[in-house]
Amino acid sequence: MNLITHDRLLERIKYDPLTGAFTWLTHQKSTEIGKEAGCIDNCGYRKIAVDRHPYMGHRLAWFYVHKEWPEVIDHINGVRNDNRLCNLRNTDMRGNMQNWAMHRDGKGQPGVSKRLKGGRYHAHIFVNGVTHHLGAFDTEEEACEAYRIACADPSSIQKYIPSKVKNGLPIGVNLNKKTGNYNVEIKVNGERFRKGGIKSLEEAIALLEQVKEKA
Repeated sequence: MNLITHDRLLERIKYDPLTGAFTWLTHQKSTEIGKEAGCIDNCGYRKIAVDRHPYMGHRLAWFYVHKEWPEVIDHINGVRNDNRLCNLRNTDMRGNMQNWAMHRDGKGQPGVSKRLKGGRYHAHIFVNGVTHHLGAFDTEEEACEAYRIACADPSSIQKYIPSKVKNGLPIGVNLNKKTGNYNVEIKVNGERFRKGGIKSLEEAIALLEQVKEKA
């Protein structure tokens, strides 16, 4: 499937790097000039359909400014719909680059998020393209300590959870080489969950984590 060209993108959408906002420049059946483009999906990302093809907002933002498609975009502050250019970082999930601050809670603690259901603190770390769940803790301090240990010594991650990886992807995520899209397939509570046609690896990983949390 052919991706939108840079010239066509500039015809259809205006992107503001300072605010991260997308607005339509042309009027069609489902769009109106001056209106905000896209919507927030179930994983918290902004998704925009341009010429009947869905794109992740953060990928469009990078392409809009740099005129080249990124490999994987990381939201630096952990807020998935904050598409300001200063909050976007292009990373190589199969290389040696590491993103040590995937999640932040309201107090800005890296690698820690608080679940509304149950109220426990979860520690995560993102290393070499793989999301590792370091555990659920009763206090924020315990979660921060698990994250701190993992940052200082990545080999310690094994103490918390085995690295479940196959072909460079987390178990439960696979790549459809024909379409270039990702699939999420996992068994939850005895039933198989499957969703295909996911455009980016980060969206697939986010969905996988979401399904696991509901189990």
